[in-house]
Amino acid sequence: MAKINPEQLAKYRFVWGRVRKALVEFGDFSSADAEAERKAIQCEAINSDKSSKDFTNSDLNDVLDAFGKILVLFDGPSDKPTRNAENYIWSIEQLGLPESTINHLAEDAYGRTSDWSGDWRKLSERRLWCLRCTSTRHARTLRKRDSA
Repeated sequence: MAKINPEQLAKYRFVWGRVRKALVEFGDFSSADAEAERKAIQCEAINSDKSSKDFTNSDLNDVLDAFGKILVLFDGPSDKPTRNAENYIWSIEQLGLPESTINHLAEDAYGRTSDWSGDWRKLSERRLWCLRCTSTRHARTLRKRDSA
């Protein structure tokens, strides 16, 4: 897998700076203790002790999501989806299917579940992944039909 690019590394460092500040201000950590806590959070998130310079996109997403749990101290709770969920939403939108078709596919699969809100973008990460697979198959079928 490819390593993250310099812009992604800069984002990691920016978020890490915010996490350090939150740990020092709200968690009564010293700067050195905050660094040790950051390393522990990072290791737990990716099950590895690798340097941020060696992160893959997946590693970065996992670490930033873990850091986001600390940043609730600064920003308050958020309804924002995880980065993986954001990636699934983006990939579904890029298929070129009409919004009504995506809604129909989501409602057909999840409309009878208790967490269905009527908005496919608010599905859980797992369900967005499944919807992405279904939507991709549907888009391929339509393309094959249209090219025949």
